[in-house]
This record gives sequence, C-alpha cells and structure tokens, in this order.
Amino acid sequence: MNPFELLKPDGQPAGVFCCGKCRTVLAKDLADKCCQLCECGAESWNRFQAECETCSRKRQADHMCERLEKATEIEWDGEMMLLSEDIPSGCRDGWFDNPEHVLDSIEEARQDDLSFRPPQFVFASTKRVKGLDLDRAIEDMMDDTHEEPPWPSESSVETLQKHVDEFNASESITYFEPDYSRKVRISEDG
Repeated sequence: MNPFELLKPDGQPAGVFCCGKCRTVLAKDLADKCCQLCECGAESWNRFQAECETCSRKRQADHMCERLEKATEIEWDGEMMLLSEDIPSGCRDGWFDNPEHVLDSIEEARQDDLSFRPPQFVFASTKRVKGLDLDRAIEDMMDDTHEEPPWPSESSVETLQKHVDEFNASESITYFEPDYSRKVRISEDG
C-alpha cells in the first residue's frame, strides 16, 4: 500500500521498496500488493493477498461448490474415504471412513447449528499403495556421496529387489488422495 523506493546513502534509488503502511522492505511487485484492503473494504488477512478472511473463505467455498457440480456421481465402493470441508468433522480434517460417519457428523452439526445446511454430495477419493522403491533408495544413497560411485551390481540389485518385493507385499502403506472429479451422494436434501 503506497510503497516508496528506498535510497542508497548516495541518494540513488536502491531498487528496493517499502510498504507505506507496515514499512516492510520488499521487491516492487510485493510492495505494491502489501497491506491492500479487500474488495469489501475489510482489512486483508494476509499482507500479500488483498482479501479478508471472510471473502477468502467464501471464494474457496464457491470453488468447492463448482468442483462438486462438475464431479461425476458414483456409488460409494465400501472402501474409499470420503471428503467434505463443509461438514464439521472434529479431528478428521474433513475425511470420513464411510457415509454413516458423514451422516453422524451432519446430525451433530445440525444439533449445534439449526441453520446448518448439509451438502448433498461429498468428494470421493482414490486409493494409493506406496511401498519401497529400490531404484530411488539406491539413487538417494549415491547422491549422498562426493564422488561418482559405481552402481551396485545387477545381481545384488536383483537379490535385494526380491526382498523389497516381499516387504512391499506385506508392509506397503495404503492411503487415499482426494478425487475432486468424483462425488458420492450423501443425502437427497441439501
């Protein structure tokens, strides 16, 4: 907000600017954005984003609504995690194990706030399985050296790969990532 350029001791421009409000020293483009007011007139919640917290949350909610509208409706497969940032979920960060847990959280939210309007849909997720990647582990090991060490022998890598495959078969990590292109219906009314 109203940035001004700092000067060198000899009076020449320094090429560095200062925000006219908070006096933070920044590059010109950041100083121009610093401490701007939101379009609604409220103070921005982030010095470099001219948007207040209320408008930011509304913009994000509108973006999620657009994503939900565009997503393809599917049936819950009995396994995938479900995601909704519109439903208070306590310590779950918006993730739910199944539709029943979503409905339980909706009921709790309705008890806490009679005006709460639950969404009709929640986002689906994609199951991912992650195990050890031997090639990556070897590359990491070799990156930590100061020389160009020889790659381990092919027979050693093959032997180790068999053990890694056994390990991955029993110890891999399963996790879920949001899939904003698919949605699961939770209720008929919204």
